[in-house]
Amino acid sequence: MLNICAICIIIAIWYLLILLYNTTMTILNLIKKYLNFIFFPTKCAVCNKKNQNYICDDCKNRLNNIFDPKIVDNIQPGLVCMACFEYKNEIRDMIHSFKFKNQKYISSILSDFLSFGIKKVFKNKKIDLITFVPMFLNIQDDLKYNHAKILAESTAKKLNLPFKNCLGKICNNKKQHNLSFYERQKNVKGVYTAAGKFKNKNILICDDIITTGATLFECKNELEKAGANVLCATVAFTSLH
Repeated sequence: MLNICAICIIIAIWYLLILLYNTTMTILNLIKKYLNFIFFPTKCAVCNKKNQNYICDDCKNRLNNIFDPKIVDNIQPGLVCMACFEYKNEIRDMIHSFKFKNQKYISSILSDFLSFGIKKVFKNKKIDLITFVPMFLNIQDDLKYNHAKILAESTAKKLNLPFKNCLGKICNNKKQHNLSFYERQKNVKGVYTAAGKFKNKNILICDDIITTGATLFECKNELEKAGANVLCATVAFTSLH
């Protein structure tokens, strides 16, 4: 009888400790949110003014006015890629902040436009799953996160489509932005590989920018070798100057 009472007391104390812990964590989270609201208010990702959301109505309307999703022509023969914006002004600044300034929340804004563009341009295309361009391990460690993965995963959720890591990067290479058109083609050869078999799967590769299309073209070829049909979609397009 005494043992049963002791066990009941131990269970009651354990329950009270758990309740106290949960209550304390709830209070601390509320305090954290309140302090963040005071000292680190949410700002518009475009104009940087204080705003309840990550993008203010004026900036969203301005982006809506330049939103023009279309197939990017004359990039790579056989590569079908949709882009939503030209890479300049607000879009350029947002992508740069997302990639290099740890502002991961911008992916939500970019994926909104990317998902809308995909639905508009590829409305008659069957898409089974969405993937992304992988990074080499030590590069990802330096950048802390793979922005393409975050963007693709967010877009997949908004399109209610499966998200899967379909590609691997098997060796490091030079950064593309410092290279010429022909150097870019050579720089990505043998860098990527399919992470499995994808027979008759319709795969959409999402990325932030397309310039020459060399990287996306190489990824597409590897997935096609694994049996897939491949489309591509990016937030923005640009060209070498």
